[in-house]
Amino acid sequence: MPSTPNAAPEAPRQPLLHDLVTTVLAPTCALSGTDGQIQPSGVRGLFHADTRVLSRARLLVDEREPTPIGYSPDGPGGTRFVCLVR
Repeated sequence: MPSTPNAAPEAPRQPLLHDLVTTVLAPTCALSGTDGQIQPSGVRGLFHADTRVLSRARLLVDEREPTPIGYSPDGPGGTRFVCLVR
């Protein structure tokens, strides 16, 4: 569908919750991408008792983010992320 000249630009959409990795050790919960990075946009973050206490956590190697390979649960309240450094 073509856009009209006066149409407002579409706002960026936050990812659906099932596209995020959830790590829980009540009352604390972390929501991150599948790469383990927490970006300051959308619902990603570290929450304690329903209050966001961290909105950004990024791992950089030589000024670049590693390439995500996979992730898996790692015991109660833990998630193991595997990434490739190029």
